[in-house]
Amino acid sequence: MAKLLLNVEDILLSQVLLAALNRGQTLDAYVIEALKLMTKNATVPPVNSDFGGLLTQLLERATAIKPDQQFHLDEICTPDEWNALSNGSRKSLGKEFRKAVENPQSPIAHHVGRTSSNKAIYQRIKENV
Repeated sequence: MAKLLLNVEDILLSQVLLAALNRGQTLDAYVIEALKLMTKNATVPPVNSDFGGLLTQLLERATAIKPDQQFHLDEICTPDEWNALSNGSRKSLGKEFRKAVENPQSPIAHHVGRTSSNKAIYQRIKENV
């Protein structure tokens, strides 16, 4: 189970604690129930292999890299984009990114190895003229 850290105004926290106490629940149980109720009818868009357009943006950024230059996936992501991804999503994105940049029909870069911290290293290929 994931842990959630929230910044909450004092008055709101007091109200939620009081509501949980009145229902005989812990704060955690009350908040989890409230979240479930709030998302009960929410529609979640299906996850696709483009990660909400991020993969397309990363391919465009990789294309803009100078030929022969090496790069890592996290270098072409913004910090916000990278930090918004879970470890599992980063792995999945990395696999999809590698497939896309090494696509034989329109190659952008090739995988040249890994760093000591297991980051994939790519090298931008020269464009076909």
